[in-house]
Amino acid sequence: MHNVPEGSSPVKPPTFREQLARYHVSRLERLQELTDPYELARQIERFQRDSSRVGGVQFAMTFYGRFIGLAAEWPRCDQDALVHVAKKIFRVTVPCMRSDLKAARMGIALDGGR
Repeated sequence: MHNVPEGSSPVKPPTFREQLARYHVSRLERLQELTDPYELARQIERFQRDSSRVGGVQFAMTFYGRFIGLAAEWPRCDQDALVHVAKKIFRVTVPCMRSDLKAARMGIALDGGR
């Protein structure tokens, strides 16, 4: 028997759904904490492998503004490399990403960002 204080009920272990929700929240928190745009792109790409195409792009777009903001702080040669990697992840055209990077470098907020 478990030692449960009188007048209280035993704590139930979390359900599978609760565990899955906690995992998802912790994964999102870890993505929000990343400061390297290469690592952010890598983690989003990893998530997309396990998702439908639409779901993967929708998930990625929640991090698009963050990615652009991080990438804008890197040297131009890295920005160029990141744009070419990110076009497959975010499904955004290169000219659009370059425009957003330029705006981010100037401190202008992105249109339609989340």
